[in-house]
Amino acid sequence: MLSDCPGCNVQIRFPHDASIIRCPECGETFSIKGLHANPRGWRIALFGTLLTFNYYFTFPFIYSDILAFVFLSLVGTSVTLGGLMMSVNDKRRVGNGFYLLEAALAVVVAGHAYVIMSMGSIS
Repeated sequence: MLSDCPGCNVQIRFPHDASIIRCPECGETFSIKGLHANPRGWRIALFGTLLTFNYYFTFPFIYSDILAFVFLSLVGTSVTLGGLMMSVNDKRRVGNGFYLLEAALAVVVAGHAYVIMSMGSIS
């Protein structure tokens, strides 16, 4: 597992069964019980989700440009999946193995992208 030292911000690698860590650089001792994953991945994923499902917000205002909806949906899908991968990586780094929300949102967004990509084949 990896963590940043709260004293000097050096990244420290340690075994996942450790409970107290001592920084080799500054000598500060800290507990890993309170470590949480960085929420940056979720922030990016939520922004991408707004882009993905943009037609729910913009349809009353711009209803004639279907290419803009498709483009924003596909860009939003990429941004969302990238943010979800960052979130999983951050959770893995602090030893949190609960990825159910990330997996569920990835399935919903990927299914939506499939529907958007196959719209032209529906007749």
